[in-house]
Amino acid sequence: MDWHGYVLLEKPAAMPLNAWQNALKGLLSPLNGSPEDPQPARRLHTRTSLDGTKVIAEGVFPEGRLDAIAVSKAKQTRWAFGGKWMESGDACRAYLAANANEWETEVP
Repeated sequence: MDWHGYVLLEKPAAMPLNAWQNALKGLLSPLNGSPEDPQPARRLHTRTSLDGTKVIAEGVFPEGRLDAIAVSKAKQTRWAFGGKWMESGDACRAYLAANANEWETEVP
């Protein structure tokens, strides 16, 4: 079964930024299960924090597409905003509002 929602990925403090970027490519690539989906919200989208250490990914995450070994090797923090797509989106937007200084160049 597929889950449509938002996921937060955070770089571990000890991991160099270039290793983190490579780990992200390896983790996100297999999750892009619907690159040609006619519904744009179902395609994989990412947003990176200003310092490059956090990524929010939105998409339809097909079960079984993410290699468990790749996840354990990356050793990053994974946090799903949870619930159905709208609930997950609401939780993600609340997180972004609460942490705007990490994601926005101009914070009101």
